[in-house]
Amino acid sequence: MCDITRQSSFDFQHFSSEIASNTHSVHTAVLINKCDLNTDENWIEKVKHLALENGFTDCFEVSALEDTGIEDAFASLAQKYISSVLQRKESYKLK
Repeated sequence: MCDITRQSSFDFQHFSSEIASNTHSVHTAVLINKCDLNTDENWIEKVKHLALENGFTDCFEVSALEDTGIEDAFASLAQKYISSVLQRKESYKLK
């Protein structure tokens, strides 16, 4: 999760390398928090681009204060995880 109002929270390269060194292939997402604030849309797009460029698979605009976007982000990650498990299971059947 990053805070759209704090550029210091955009250290995606560090987070990505930490995830890669501690896990196998996983779906990762950046939750861009505080999107309830009147934030420049170009800035949000730059943050999304930076996250994707550093290996994250998704980005979601969320607001913890307004409780928006968080459920969608986790539902999307869960769906991608389930799909990848089913694909692996299917590939084992074919062998």
